[in-house]
Amino acid sequence: MATCSEEEVHYNDIGTEFLVTIKDCVSGTPTVLDVSGATTLELVFKSPSGASVTKSASLVTDGTDGKIKYTTVDGDLNEVGTWRLQAKIGIGGGVFRSDVGSFKVYENL
Repeated sequence: MATCSEEEVHYNDIGTEFLVTIKDCVSGTPTVLDVSGATTLELVFKSPSGASVTKSASLVTDGTDGKIKYTTVDGDLNEVGTWRLQAKIGIGGGVFRSDVGSFKVYENL
């Protein structure tokens, strides 16, 4: 029996939504950060070959839930392999970055 994954990303997929929840460490506990007042919302993608590209992100709701997103366009996912992803937020006069995550882009037939 085959398994199904809604999270599998393929080479040059268009319309794939990357959703990141921004958190801060408060007294040793990861806590959602209210990003409603952010002046900069970006997602930085690093390809398997090491090329980095920064994409403007948008709020998913009003920002109080800490969620930002970016939806891919033609040419974004242009390499097969393991990519890295990091959010960059400008808020309260500072610039902050999230933990680095990763995802895999699979080849097509």
